[in-house]
Amino acid sequence: TAEQAAGNDPLRPVQSPTSPSAAAPTPCTILYLGPVLDVLSVQLLNKSVETRSAGLRWLLHLHLKTPKKIFLVADQLFTVLLKTLSDSSDKVVLLALEVLAELSSSHAEAEITEIYGNQLQVSPSSAPVSSTASAGSPTNSEATSQPRSTEVALPVGRLMPSVLRLTDSSMSSMTKLVAPTLQKCGSTSRLTVYFTRLIVSLLSLFSTDRQLLDKRGSFIIRQLCLLLSPKDVFGAMAAILSREEDLHFASVMVQNVNMILLTSSELYELRRELKNTPTRESCELFSSLYRSWCHSPVATLSLCLLTQAYEHSSDLIRSLYPRNVF
Repeated sequence: TAEQAAGNDPLRPVQSPTSPSAAAPTPCTILYLGPVLDVLSVQLLNKSVETRSAGLRWLLHLHLKTPKKIFLVADQLFTVLLKTLSDSSDKVVLLALEVLAELSSSHAEAEITEIYGNQLQVSPSSAPVSSTASAGSPTNSEATSQPRSTEVALPVGRLMPSVLRLTDSSMSSMTKLVAPTLQKCGSTSRLTVYFTRLIVSLLSLFSTDRQLLDKRGSFIIRQLCLLLSPKDVFGAMAAILSREEDLHFASVMVQNVNMILLTSSELYELRRELKNTPTRESCELFSSLYRSWCHSPVATLSLCLLTQAYEHSSDLIRSLYPRNVF
């Protein structure tokens, strides 16, 4: 029925649990997410660590309670969340990663697509969305009876380098590259359009901020592997790095992720799968890693030793060092 269809609409305002009647809500019992997200976005730029942390916890809470509405306006927050990964506080960085991971694996995308079909498109651009245009804001007919909130324009143009303002074509090509790779590697995760954007943006951020890569790169990647599937994270990174045009950055990045793969406890299960489970999916994962690991000869050799490909390891040593070293 029309009422049931309206009840499934994620764009409708959030009803307060204390509302005496869902059919006739009073203005004070309706939460419009647009203005709320504008305020929280500004709080993420606050100088206080506790204020920034509280803002991120509110985003997690809102996503838990209203995942479809948050997902529809997530593009408004994505750039600010990426900037937060450079925060001086580990606590803030971890909370930002939790929000990004929730957006990357949210079940809301499938539900929204079922309702709106092909009309739903999440733009990869970093342009801010004003509160009056956000999902969950009052319609024109409601504007006369509801007070208008003050619009907050986020200075996103000064927050991130222009390299992160991905075009539709570049994001589409990256998605077509990453999705088949993860499928061949046996990924069972339900990932959203924001997962590819997260990995691409993270690598772009490391490329432009080498200090962040050196000081926080390992921490960010390891925590992301705890929040998401390590196979998905490493498979996506490998697929993207295999097409990286900056060969020096690709070599540096491969050396960093290879060290994480070999030593971190978060990657234990992935190491065990590569080493002890000769399945088709593990072979595809090895092939995917191998193509990008070739940016670093030492990383390539260590990957072969990890997977017990000793014969190929011997061939690699002979090709890298033609003289008889034995």
